[in-house]
Amino acid sequence: MIVLIIIIAVMSSLAVPTYSRFHASMEFKQSVRSVIGLLQHARQAAIQSNADATLSYDSRSGTFVVEVEAPEPGQDQPAALQESQESAAIPAPRVTTLGENVVVEEFQVLDRQTGALAAQSGAAPQLTFHDDGTCDGARISLVSSQGHRDEIDVWPTTGRATIAGEDNQDAMR
Repeated sequence: MIVLIIIIAVMSSLAVPTYSRFHASMEFKQSVRSVIGLLQHARQAAIQSNADATLSYDSRSGTFVVEVEAPEPGQDQPAALQESQESAAIPAPRVTTLGENVVVEEFQVLDRQTGALAAQSGAAPQLTFHDDGTCDGARISLVSSQGHRDEIDVWPTTGRATIAGEDNQDAMR
């Protein structure tokens, strides 16, 4: 009986740390999926509203926010179509909060003049998606307190968001 209790104690002492690492890894992956989903939403919102959508990050609160600009009225359209465009509802801002142990280490946006990634200085970093599905291009590095790390690439020509090294073999251009 004592041998059985000792075996159970040893087994449980091995299982708890393994489960804790697994749980932390799954929470981090969920945060990465949430950010990728928000990037996909920003692109879709820009296309559907025929206006720019801006994704910004607030480092103090650990939140990403997507806001869609009001579309400019078309000057070369009949009045009936202009009214329907103006009355189209602009989607409410969408907010995603990172997990409590996940932070954005870097938020770099592609510099259009140099074609290189550059960290934005000043206010909250922003990434703009355009009505044709393209965007400025960016790399967002997420890290957790347990040492997990992923980099999300947002491709300028397609607006597609991928985890660096998974779906792509080319350099970001």
